[in-house]
Amino acid sequence: MRGAITTSILALILVVCLFTSGCGSGTLSASNPSQPVNNGNPPSPTPTPAGNPSPTPTPSPVPAALVTRFAYMVHSDFAVHGFSVNADTGTTTALPQGPVTVGTGFTTYVAADKLGRFLYVVGTSAFPHGNKIGQDEIGMFRINSSSGNLTAIDPPILLDKPAGSIVISPDSKFLYMAQSEGILVFSINQNTGSLTKLPGSPFVVADPNTINSLDGLSIAPSGNFLYIAQDNISGGDHSQISVYALDPSSGIPKPAPAGSTFEIAPAFFADPLAADPLGRFIYTGGLISGPNLDVHKVQSTGALSVVPGSPFPTDDHIWVIAPDPTGRYLYAISGIETTAGIYAFSIDQISGALTPVAGSPFASSKNGAITVDQTGKFLFMVGATGTNIELLTYEIDPSTGALTLVSGNPADDGVLEGAVTTVAY
Repeated sequence: MRGAITTSILALILVVCLFTSGCGSGTLSASNPSQPVNNGNPPSPTPTPAGNPSPTPTPSPVPAALVTRFAYMVHSDFAVHGFSVNADTGTTTALPQGPVTVGTGFTTYVAADKLGRFLYVVGTSAFPHGNKIGQDEIGMFRINSSSGNLTAIDPPILLDKPAGSIVISPDSKFLYMAQSEGILVFSINQNTGSLTKLPGSPFVVADPNTINSLDGLSIAPSGNFLYIAQDNISGGDHSQISVYALDPSSGIPKPAPAGSTFEIAPAFFADPLAADPLGRFIYTGGLISGPNLDVHKVQSTGALSVVPGSPFPTDDHIWVIAPDPTGRYLYAISGIETTAGIYAFSIDQISGALTPVAGSPFASSKNGAITVDQTGKFLFMVGATGTNIELLTYEIDPSTGALTLVSGNPADDGVLEGAVTTVAY
């Protein structure tokens, strides 16, 4: 009996010790009574698993900068002249292939598609003493991306009305041509480059009291709108820009819903027209003396509003307008009566106002067609040395827009008819 009592007392002491701090060397965790912890020593931290950092994402490849490879010039001699371009200096070298005959028209306009695959050349007719000479036509060529050589795609397309300037849609699907009473539209075969006239083409002008300028056609960089300069034929001094909305799938132009005609200055003989490469402004020149470089701002609807200060002075006739691809500078070739040269302007990026670049106008051959290459480094112009037609190159100062002659002779007169375009890859 006494032994049983003793055993019970010992068991009771053991239970008490388990629930007090005086017995044994450890205690039970309050949060986990079954887990012992060391008195006076903090528990060892749970080891952190070995790091497995997320891999650094691979940056998207940056598109290679465009390099101007070739230039193509026409100057009313029934052929197109090709040149290779030194991308560093801008100097040009005639392609070994030599001039390529287009047809029987006086080659007047030229344009390449944005991808540099196809080249289109417009030949025009003339009527000395009422007798027709030459043929209005469109020649089609494939461009060899390595050599620049041209291969005819199809025989030239013959036209029954006077041919005008051409532009190609930014997606390279359609070609548009200005004619006095309408706009011709062709679809471009993306494999062969051949042209097919759209049903219903030519599309008549919105205002029957006007005629289209054969030189005044341009397209918005978005491809949404087509612009053409027009002159009044019903009496009075009157010029305007007609705006057409373009159907992206069919290519058919229709008068813009926000208003299709907008008055411009000069008041008559509006001729060359160019769209800002960023889609903000429209520039129109005139075949008159005095302030005759008109600037309109483009609204999102396609409507136009006059830029304050327009028209801006150039002192003489304007034949060709060429903005640079950055939208910072504008160039215009002038000169038939007084001041010959290339007028250069800086463009206010908000208002569109033009400010002459120091040194403008820059000496040049008179009346030669100009273009700025896709890199914005060089301006090319059709010029002449004696009886030889040549391609002049000017380097563009990226900080001022000033021009420096790289190659060619600017002293002699240029040619009134002519055009030049460049191809970059």
